[in-house]
Amino acid sequence: MKKVLREEIAKQRKLMNLSEQLDKSFSDKVYDYVVGGLKSLFPDEEKPEPKPAETKVKFGEVFKNIIEKIEGGYYHPDMARDGRLRNAGRMGDSGETMFGIDRKKGGDINDTPEGKQYWSTMDKAGASRRWPWDYRGGNLESRLVSLATKIMHDAYERFATRYLTAEAKKIVDADKGLLTHFGYAAWNGPGWFNKFADSINDEVKRGVKDPKKLLKKGLTDRKKASNRLISDSAEKIEQILNTNLV
Repeated sequence: MKKVLREEIAKQRKLMNLSEQLDKSFSDKVYDYVVGGLKSLFPDEEKPEPKPAETKVKFGEVFKNIIEKIEGGYYHPDMARDGRLRNAGRMGDSGETMFGIDRKKGGDINDTPEGKQYWSTMDKAGASRRWPWDYRGGNLESRLVSLATKIMHDAYERFATRYLTAEAKKIVDADKGLLTHFGYAAWNGPGWFNKFADSINDEVKRGVKDPKKLLKKGLTDRKKASNRLISDSAEKIEQILNTNLV
């Protein structure tokens, strides 16, 4: 009797294990079926390829290039009287000037914190009495270039916001050539900046948005300017940009 009972228990255990295996196998199949179906309905989204980083125009480099390749060094009206500069007539009625920033005619750019620091640096060095014509500051040059860059960049932003349309300014800010043209217009003064801006605004309004075409128009405007210094600057800008548009 005991033997028969043991065999029956063993038989039931065997059946139970088989049942568990069947249940597990069936559940696995159901799982695979469901997951497979979901994958077919919702395939893995392809990750977009990263876009190459846009090359941004470096404003500081543009203004530094203008200072180093177009604008001259130091000048003071006293140079004509003390013999440091014999042919002072070509300077006209310019005031004390460094890197094209005129202390007499520069307007409110000289009243900014950087403007005050700019001129006080030269005053402390005794520039008006000691520096020769076109001197670039010696060991102070790098500091003066940095301050001048900030002064003129800020002047550009004020003029550009005032005279360029938002759409035109966006195009100018993204192009080295146009930024050089308008950056130098900040040195030329608000009147010339406004004149150049009106011309480019009209082009953009007509649908011309190619920076190269706009730069050609801007340089053509410069070359046709009645002021000799302004008209000559078109060629200087082209030398900086290594272009031959006009």
